[in-house]
Amino acid sequence: MEATLTEDMPKPKRAHPPVKPGPAEEKEQFEFVVVETPGHKRAPSGNLSTPRGRKCRSAVVFAPASERKGFPGYGDYHYAVKLAGAGVATLTVATKNPTAKYFKDEDLDTLSADCVAAVEWLSRRIPGVPVGIMGGSGGGVIALRAAEMSPTVKFVVISGMPLGAGAEFIRQPPDPKEKGEPLDPEADLAWDRLLANCLQITPVKDLGKEGGSEELWRNFNVLMRVDPVWGETQWTREEFFHSVGWLDSAWAKSLLAIDTARMLRRCQVPAFVFLAETDEVVPFKPARDIAVHLLERRKASSLFLSCVGDGHGTFSSWAQLGRTGIDDAVAEWISNGHRLTLTDANPRNFSIEFASPGVLRSEGNP
Repeated sequence: MEATLTEDMPKPKRAHPPVKPGPAEEKEQFEFVVVETPGHKRAPSGNLSTPRGRKCRSAVVFAPASERKGFPGYGDYHYAVKLAGAGVATLTVATKNPTAKYFKDEDLDTLSADCVAAVEWLSRRIPGVPVGIMGGSGGGVIALRAAEMSPTVKFVVISGMPLGAGAEFIRQPPDPKEKGEPLDPEADLAWDRLLANCLQITPVKDLGKEGGSEELWRNFNVLMRVDPVWGETQWTREEFFHSVGWLDSAWAKSLLAIDTARMLRRCQVPAFVFLAETDEVVPFKPARDIAVHLLERRKASSLFLSCVGDGHGTFSSWAQLGRTGIDDAVAEWISNGHRLTLTDANPRNFSIEFASPGVLRSEGNP
């Protein structure tokens, strides 16, 4: 049984509302599809964009983002147009159940299997081109897990992904946007010490167990009261955790059971990684150091870029992506055999943190 687009099926809600095509969009082809793949019980829906009037060089599936049914930045029509202009087809994955919220009602393997099904469907729909997955934050974890699950996934593009077990659930205090004051170095070191002591009592991997998050919160309160720096601070559970509602969800339990850094190290396909220096969820310096250390030891091709950005949501906004220049870099890397050409005549607003041999080329040189 081949994967098919079933026209007579009741169509689920669109992953994104339709937009009136502009001059550039009229050149591309957009289609709402239902993904049916042999052996996969669910049938995710999504928006498919294919290059029109030019050769399709590659294809990419947009993994879902936090509590969204599609990727609001990568998966929107504007970025699909950008990639289509480079000869890249795109498919935004949406949940089959319109009432379900990704990252809360589904676990990692279920969401990753949806993306694998989409990749396999797309590889049949557009045969002969490499198909990869692009995802940000938790979507990056899905991309890596999907690459582990299926050899059909030929590359991954990930941004703003927490590196380490459960890193995104514990807040890095104080959040300057909420507290109004930056964290001084002494308080920063004291917080790291306090949190490390908490995690010795309740390891991150145990957070996914019944009552694990409550145990960590109780231990934190006990240790905080006697801490010379943080002892006078009044914290609530909501301030301590980034998202209290996720901690006992299927998504949280599955995420806390894995180590994303090890997943990146094991990934055997070309990887494009990028982070924002201003990310409030994924602290940039430790994440950069971990990522460079891991990518240096990978056998597969790797590229790691960074930019100043505007927080964790930098890469989910079309306008912000355009300002960084990473949108063009991603399009070129995907469509150009996982290589990127640099030229002094066209400076870009990002920094190159790491590149495998042969990934970067100067203009005029092969």
